[in-house]
Amino acid sequence: MTNWELMAQARQLLDSYIEKVNLKNVELLFGEEKAWGKAYMEKGKYSIDLNINLFRRHPEELEETVAHEVAHLSTYKEMGNHNHKTPFWRETMKAFGFKPRATKKTFRNQAVVGMGR
Repeated sequence: MTNWELMAQARQLLDSYIEKVNLKNVELLFGEEKAWGKAYMEKGKYSIDLNINLFRRHPEELEETVAHEVAHLSTYKEMGNHNHKTPFWRETMKAFGFKPRATKKTFRNQAVVGMGR
């Protein structure tokens, strides 16, 4: 999958998940951090940064990571906190159809240990 295809798929997934939790105008960024993804919340502005290099090698991880980051944004919006341990975050992940967890398995020859949370 090309970077352009990954970016388009990520945008589509993001739009779908933010609609489910009534978030608007979430900026989508693509970087090369060690984490799979990171959610940022600052003064009512929300953004998600995804590691394009990891998803190029493992595109099957994209949807769960986007859902995971949107759950952080939604939890922050509703609770003022974005911790994995909050019941709200866990229930949001379940509502999205994923097991609530803070980390992903490490891939062989991959420096990334967690999802960046």
